[in-house]
Amino acid sequence: MFITDRFVMLNYPKTGSTFARRVLGELHGSGRVRAQLVRLGLVAPPMEDMFGPRYRMHSADPEKTTQHLVFAQIPEKHRHKPVLSIVRDPLSSILSAYEYRDWERYPPGSLNDLRADHPSFPDLGLPEFVRMSQKFMPRELLGDIPMQVDIGPGTIQFIRFYARSPRAYLEALRPGMDLATDHEKHFAPVRFLHTERLNQELHDALVQLGYDREKVAFILQRAPMNTTRKSAKDPWTPELIAHVVEKERLLFRYFPEYMPAGMSIPPA
Repeated sequence: MFITDRFVMLNYPKTGSTFARRVLGELHGSGRVRAQLVRLGLVAPPMEDMFGPRYRMHSADPEKTTQHLVFAQIPEKHRHKPVLSIVRDPLSSILSAYEYRDWERYPPGSLNDLRADHPSFPDLGLPEFVRMSQKFMPRELLGDIPMQVDIGPGTIQFIRFYARSPRAYLEALRPGMDLATDHEKHFAPVRFLHTERLNQELHDALVQLGYDREKVAFILQRAPMNTTRKSAKDPWTPELIAHVVEKERLLFRYFPEYMPAGMSIPPA
């Protein structure tokens, strides 16, 4: 979580948040005199790159320190500020997670359970990875939360990140509801920047928040960070895309700009 005197930015994983944190840190860097005053506690820092305990939705949720703090963890004294975050095409996000292979180092379940379903684990193709994620990641994220709807891990993670009370919202979710249902009750306003246009949209958001246009112009020229090498061949099939869209239908309904060409938005 990145906190300034003008806004809060939530660092949703694998969307470009590392890039955003880097350029925002550069933008808010202090001169020597101010840095010394900050160290002496005489003035407030221009920004805070806040780490803290991972937000836990249930008692079995693992405890660890993270930069990926959620809306529910924004300190009360900063709740009045505009909130920025970054959103990425769900299909691109899944493919990036598959190719990054963090799931191999940190499996979403026991190896016995994973290999019972996927004997070749961790040697998985994209379809096997998608099905593994859809089965095991919700268990890890939800724990004992009783669910009345079948939704994918991307949608669960989105709710965990941006709902005012993630567990209460997940328990209240019913068939036919989507993320826009009672939105103001369950979600605070968040300005979402798009990964594929991050330089321009972050620049524009900062200008609108009152930053000097000349001081933020450098953001337009910066190269992306922590990108994974793209597959030589597109591994998506129409059937796999349709399967993901169905599971993550609430996410696609909320961000219709990411609906694959030729497909209609599925009902909630």
